[in-house]
Amino acid sequence: MAMLTGSLCRAFSSTTPRFGARLAPLLGRKSSRWWQRLERNGGDGGEGCKAGVAHLKTLQLSWEIHGEGTPTVVITPRGQLDLSAARALASALVDLAGISVLIWDRRGSGGSSVWAPLTEPSMPEEEVQDLKLLLDWAEFGEPISLLGLSSGARLSAMFASRYPKRVSKLAVLPTGDAAGASGLLAQAYYGDCWELAQKGGMEAIVNTPGSQFQAQAAGCEEKRAALLSVDSKYFMNAMMNSQVFLEGFTGEAFLGLFPEALRQLEVPALIFHHGLADDRLHALEDAQSVAQDIPEGQLLVEVEIPALHAQLAAFLR
Repeated sequence: MAMLTGSLCRAFSSTTPRFGARLAPLLGRKSSRWWQRLERNGGDGGEGCKAGVAHLKTLQLSWEIHGEGTPTVVITPRGQLDLSAARALASALVDLAGISVLIWDRRGSGGSSVWAPLTEPSMPEEEVQDLKLLLDWAEFGEPISLLGLSSGARLSAMFASRYPKRVSKLAVLPTGDAAGASGLLAQAYYGDCWELAQKGGMEAIVNTPGSQFQAQAAGCEEKRAALLSVDSKYFMNAMMNSQVFLEGFTGEAFLGLFPEALRQLEVPALIFHHGLADDRLHALEDAQSVAQDIPEGQLLVEVEIPALHAQLAAFLR
């Protein structure tokens, strides 16, 4: 396996923005603060929170359940964030709607497996299957409501499209390509990874700051070892396919489903948005288009977090 030298590591990290830093121009100050308010103060789960890890063949997925009884809602956070980003929203839904909520770490985040073999061509498609495996393992009553933010919205809507009988309601804040987000996201999440692996193998992946993989490896020797054991060509192929998947939605209002697939969703759907113009990762015009395409879709534009919590609780209870 090729080794990434110190000079190459510095060259890779100091030329142009890489990984998540690529997305900074699309997220302005007002919208950045809004996301921070939505996701902060989640704490450690609080009293009564149940937590565990589902052991699923070659994959482990970390989860938490907030509220009493069997969960009726699953929240998937945005970007590559772990489940802590969804705790505040989960707690609000428990308090306002009296429901039980499952939040989880996707592969590569939080307490879940940092890497596992893929059964689908790309990571976005594989994450849909991961959620299916988790729900199969948990044996919750079906159907269940899905709430997703950004990349979590993509996963949730793709799940609803692939498994329509397993979803009762869908609430999403989507990412579209009105401002060219598809290409930037594809490069930031996947393109930079395969290019780095091509230069320096998996050693480069675990040692170069900025990616979710390096962050995971830095905090856990077991995860570092797991990444180093991955065949670099297999890793590169998965990242390339994932980049191609996202780039395939260039010009579309929803990254993950084309309009014809959105029009075939037969589920009540709440497409919500903060209405802030400086969020070009999640453009309002994309949310409007998605709400129009889904037959039972409705658009909610609400910038105030407490009011948004109340509207989501009313829809999901």
